[in-house]
Amino acid sequence: MRSQWLIVLFTVVSLPGWGQRLSGKIINELTAKPVPYVLVTSPDRKMGIRTDTAGYFRPPVNFDTLLLSAPGYQSATLVLSEVDSLVVHLAEKPLEVQGIAMSGSKRPRLEMAGTRRKRPQGIYMNCDSTSFSEMALYIPNPEQKQAILHKVYYYVPRKGKQRAPFRVRIYANTNGAPGRDLLEESVIVRPRWWGRWKEIQVGRYNVPLPGDGLFVSIEWLGRESSYVDRIKMTDGSVRTSKCYGQALGMIKAPEEPRGWARSNGGNWFRWTLSPNDQVYNPMIRVEWLRYSQ
Repeated sequence: MRSQWLIVLFTVVSLPGWGQRLSGKIINELTAKPVPYVLVTSPDRKMGIRTDTAGYFRPPVNFDTLLLSAPGYQSATLVLSEVDSLVVHLAEKPLEVQGIAMSGSKRPRLEMAGTRRKRPQGIYMNCDSTSFSEMALYIPNPEQKQAILHKVYYYVPRKGKQRAPFRVRIYANTNGAPGRDLLEESVIVRPRWWGRWKEIQVGRYNVPLPGDGLFVSIEWLGRESSYVDRIKMTDGSVRTSKCYGQALGMIKAPEEPRGWARSNGGNWFRWTLSPNDQVYNPMIRVEWLRYSQ
């Protein structure tokens, strides 16, 4: 019997007035180098844009206050009526050295957690949107293992723009939801070609595995990586949508929903879309090096 597929469209209504002023530029306060892919949103986070690879962005005409955020930098609020220049300086967050107690006599053991399935049962796509979305998977650590993250994996099917840049995000577990950044670096991946599972090395960032688990997310970035997709709806009609970036594989949740989502850096919400009473989780997994104390 042919398996059923879930296709998810992340949709936000486009609003006028975004991107009409002269362009601004965001630079590193310390080095004066441009900061690419900074998220620039309206105060209610219903609309969002990003700086390009040279740090430039075009502010909207309908908003005087903008929120700026990027991994590794302190978030900032920009009031356009109070500035003489649209060259914005972002300050880096203070460096925090993290570590775990480990034995020098025993070699670490490689372990994997998260989605194990080899093939998806559905796909998630970011379509018809003026927002930038994230999709995360909660990965528990019930045995309180002492480990350092080694790799993260995403299942990216052939559908979509596989070579579009995206950002790897890792968050702490705060009261059961994604919390503070554990990966303070801006890790942007620009894949040459994808299909099926893709691995990204993160061991050099020295991210320890928290005792209460963590969240691994994929953050879609640029608008330039768009494509037109035709979706066959349940009533037999065909919907044409403009989508962005990679598609992400989804699987039926074996026990409980562990997927979370958000747009424009706003509040996280549990992903509970469940057609036919079936919940789907994103296909994300991690590999860590487990150390003995």
